[in-house]
Amino acid sequence: LLAPVVERAVNYWQQLGLNDRQSLALSGLRFGVTDLPGRQLGAGAAEGSVIWLDRDAAGLGWLIEPGDFAPGTTAFADPTAPAGYDLFTAVLHELGHVFGYDDLNSISAANSIMRDTLAPYERHTDWNDRDEVFAEWGD
Repeated sequence: LLAPVVERAVNYWQQLGLNDRQSLALSGLRFGVTDLPGRQLGAGAAEGSVIWLDRDAAGLGWLIEPGDFAPGTTAFADPTAPAGYDLFTAVLHELGHVFGYDDLNSISAANSIMRDTLAPYERHTDWNDRDEVFAEWGD
C-alpha cells in the first residue's frame, strides 16, 4: 500500500528537478511505520536514511487517492469522506526534509509541499517556493 504512494512522490520530486546530492539521498532511503508522538504524521531528516510515518496518522487514518496526482489538485473535497490525512502529501513533505528543505510557515506558504501543517483532507503539491529553496542548495 505504501510503495505506490512513495513511487509517485519520488517521481513528482524528480519531475521538479533534483540536484546530484538530492538524487543520491534517494539511494538506500527506506520508509518505516511506527507510532510517532502526538499529532506528528512523519519524520524525515536531511540526508537521513529512513522516513518514519505514523501508524494511524495521529488517530485519524491515512487517506490514499489512487487517481489524480496532478500538481495543485485537492484530493478529498467530499465532506462525507472519512476523516484522515493525505498520505501522498505527507510522503512528499518528508522527502523534502531528506533533500534538505525546512518546514515553511503555513500562512505564507499555504499550499507548499513544505508547509509546516497539514489538516485532514488537504493535499499540498504546489511548489511556488522552489527557486528560493533550491537557492539554499546553490542550484
